[in-house]
Amino acid sequence: MPSPFVFNVPSARYRRRSTGRFVAQSEILAARDEFADIKALEVDRLTRRINAGTITLNAWEQGMRDNLKDGHIAEYMLGKGGKNNMTQRDYGLLGRRLRDQYHYLRGFTNDLAEGRLTERQALARAQMYANSAVAMFEKGRTEAMGMPPLPQYPADGQTICLTNCRCHLDITTRDEQWDVFWVLGEAEHCEDCVRLSETWAPFVVPRVMRTVSA
Repeated sequence: MPSPFVFNVPSARYRRRSTGRFVAQSEILAARDEFADIKALEVDRLTRRINAGTITLNAWEQGMRDNLKDGHIAEYMLGKGGKNNMTQRDYGLLGRRLRDQYHYLRGFTNDLAEGRLTERQALARAQMYANSAVAMFEKGRTEAMGMPPLPQYPADGQTICLTNCRCHLDITTRDEQWDVFWVLGEAEHCEDCVRLSETWAPFVVPRVMRTVSA
C-alpha cells in the first residue's frame, strides 16, 4: 500500500496524496517524536536485560548498534522526504554520524563491562543514544531545503539537555536567506534551549551556492 503522503521537493514539505494539501508540520514532528519514543523503549528493554544478566554484553552492543542505525536512517529519511529523495551525500552524512555513534557506544560497552555504571545510569545513558536520532530528522530537513550545515541542531548533544531535547527548527525561505527559529518543545527545556529560542529569532543563513560532496 502506498504512503498516504508524498514529498513535494520545491517546498520541502509533505502533501496528502488524497487531497494534495500540505501536511501540518506539527503532524510530522509528532511522527518524529513517536518514532524516537519507540526506539527509546527498545533500548530500555535491552539495557534492562543486560542488567538482569539475560543477554550477553556482545548481544547488547549489537542490539544498540541496530537501534542506532535504524533510528538515524528513519529519522533522517523522514526529514529529507523519504528514500526516493536520498542521495549519495545523504548516505555519506549518515555513515559518518553512525561511525561516531558506534565509537561512543564502544565506550559505553566498556563502562558496563567494568561495572562503572549503576542500573539507573545505564538506563539513562541508553535513552540518550536512542534520542540522538532526533537530530538527524532536523539535519535531513535542512538538507532537503538545500541549506548549508547549521552550527547546531536540536538533540545533537550541544545543549545542557543533550540528546533529550525535543525542540525543533522552524525555517522560512526567503529570496536571499533562510530564517531559522529555534522553537521550544512542549516538555521542560533547559537554559540553553531557552537562550537559543531567544537568539535564533531568527538565526539568518545566507542563501549561497553549496559545494556538493559525499
